[in-house]
Parts: sequence; structure tokens; C-alpha cells
Amino acid sequence: MLTLFIKITSIIILLCSILFFNKIAFAVQLSPPGLGFGVCHWPGTDGLRNTDSVNWFYWGGGGQDWNKIEATRNNYDFSAMDNELTKHFTTNPNTFFWLNILTSQPSTTPNWAKQDPKLNYILLSSTGKASTFPIWDIEFQKVFTLLMTKVSEHIYSSNFQYRNKIKAVIMMSGGSFGEMIAWADCPNGSKCKKYLAAGYTDDVYFDALVNWLAPLYIRLFPDYPVVLQLGGGIYGNDTGGRVAEALVNKYGSRMFIKWNGWNRKYAQEP
Repeated sequence: MLTLFIKITSIIILLCSILFFNKIAFAVQLSPPGLGFGVCHWPGTDGLRNTDSVNWFYWGGGGQDWNKIEATRNNYDFSAMDNELTKHFTTNPNTFFWLNILTSQPSTTPNWAKQDPKLNYILLSSTGKASTFPIWDIEFQKVFTLLMTKVSEHIYSSNFQYRNKIKAVIMMSGGSFGEMIAWADCPNGSKCKKYLAAGYTDDVYFDALVNWLAPLYIRLFPDYPVVLQLGGGIYGNDTGGRVAEALVNKYGSRMFIKWNGWNRKYAQEP
């Protein structure tokens, strides 16, 4: 009985710790078995991010942003990403990272892509995190496929030093930071109407994720798990669960399922 009590108490403490850290400026992730703890952003000087308990990170100082990689159309430059990784692993050699090419919010998207009317950028905020591209749009899919193909070629080139440091690749799943959370104030808000005007339905979103986006990542990054960040689409419903179930059934352990936020309208509850 004492052993059982200790186990239950330990679980409660762990869950409380996760909930506490999730309220501050960076996310603490419970990883699949064997990966330990991870946080969003590179390690800093504050709190949990500066402890040996954290051994993997994602989204660093901007080097993985689309506008750093393809500032002008069809010209690809990975020097910012490589320099960022070199700086990080020089001081943190025993850590790992999840590759996360950010293509959504205004601060990570090249101007040419936002300004191209064929790509149908859904601008919800000029400075915030909520804007994104419609991943079901054929023209955007062409541009994104080429971008990720170039990323794959770089990762698998002989010049890239950190291939063994990658533990997973995060999908850009049509919402903020690649999440499925859309922040669209549906059913009647002006932001919601922008998604609908771009052709959004839950079924269209589901099809794009399951039959185009995930297969693209699986094909381009064959040595790594692919991360689906859950969310309820524009309506905050069970769309994320449907997508997760379909992808796990299709790809098994190649898919990592990650939820973002607890008790939030557009988050996918665990």
C-alpha cells in the first residue's frame, strides 16, 4: 500500500508541475518514452530550461523561420539555421532538437509569400501569431512542397552536421506555430469568415492533413518521427482527434501526437 501511495503521489506532483510550467512563457512537453522532457525554444537562463532535466528543444532564435530560409522566392539559404544550431550545440552538446520550419505567423513568413494572391494568406493579425496559409490550397501546396524538399535535401546533405541531433520533425498543420489551433472566433466572427472564404471545412482540413501534409513529411524525412500538434480547427471540435487517429492508424510510431494548452477553447484536450 505504501508503494502504491508513493507512486500515486509522484504522478500527482508530476502533473501539477506540468500544469504550472504550462502557464508561463514556454511550453513543457511530456515526450514519448525515452525522450525525457523538452521545451519550446532553446534553453535560457531561467527555471526549468536551464536544468539538466531538459534535453531537447524546438523553435530556436529564428533560424528555422521560412523568411530566413527563402527571403526571396526560389532562393534558399540555410546559413541562419546552421549558425543557430552551431551556437546552441557548442554550449549544449548533449541536447537534441525537433526540426520546426515555421511557415505561419507574419513574423516567420516571407513578404513575397504573404503578398502573392495565389497563395491566399489568411491574415488574422499583422503582428500576432494567428495568421496562416490554407494548407488545402493547391497553389500553396506547390510552394510548401518545394520548400520542404529543399529542407530535406539540406538535412540529408553531407555538409549538415546535426542530423543525429534531430529527434523529430514538427508538421506545419495549418494553425499557429504549426498547431491545429486556428484562433478563428467561429462561428460568426470576422476571422472565421476569412477561413471560410479560403475554403475551410473540417473535412477539407482533415483531407489535407491526412492525405497530403503528413505523407509529404513522412516521405521527405524518412528517418524521423513526424509530430502532429493537436487542435480543434476553426470550431474547436474533435477534428484533431479524428486526424490523430487516422495518422496513427496509417503510420504507427512514426507519428508523435502532441497537445498544446490545457482547458483552452481551441486546444485539443488530452
